[in-house]
Amino acid sequence: MEKEILTLKDCSIILDLSMPSIYKLIKNDSSFPVIKIGDKYGVPRNKLNEWIDNKVKFKS
Repeated sequence: MEKEILTLKDCSIILDLSMPSIYKLIKNDSSFPVIKIGDKYGVPRNKLNEWIDNKVKFKS
């Protein structure tokens, strides 16, 4: 069973980005689908996939 909410570390692995790059995305890209749960950040897997799809469409 896949996790529905990804950690930022999971995102860094999926996107092949460093953790500092993930934090820059959160700060600078308002379309990046991050949510805050307590004192931690999470990213819904389905929203990350949509975000990736939208980025691909804009670059094509």
